Amino acid sequence: MAPWAATAVEGDIPSVLLGRIAHAEIDLYVGDGAAAYRRIDQDWHRRIASPLARLAFVRARMLGLHGVAALAACRSGELDRRLVRAAVRDARSLRAMRMPWTCALARILEAGSTASRTLGRVQRGDNDLAHRAGCFGLAVAGSLL
Repeated sequence: MAPWAATAVEGDIPSVLLGRIAHAEIDLYVGDGAAAYRRIDQDWHRRIASPLARLAFVRARMLGLHGVAALAACRSGELDRRLVRAAVRDARSLRAMRMPWTCALARILEAGSTASRTLGRVQRGDNDLAHRAGCFGLAVAGSLL
């Protein structure tokens, strides 16, 4: 209990953390990816290092939501490479957990990151890449089913 008591600040209290996650999910539901990312990214490094985030389910849920919010924030504005890199990092962390369901979440983030990068190239006129990305997206979706 000592590590929990020593670092118990506002963001580490389970109900506050779960409330923040719920608010970010609501932001995503209403289509405000930028607000969801801002909400979940606020104090991200401290939260992901908290004792609560040592629980595999909590950590995976936080990483998945952080990555999805980053990709959703890309959709709501200009393609920001920092957001795509954040989603790729989250996917890498999920894959490192080596559980089937975290690897599935990682694949979803990887597909979204690839699609975001490809969309940026397509907007600049690379149509052959758009076709290859569409085929890749279908292959990823089929392997997840």
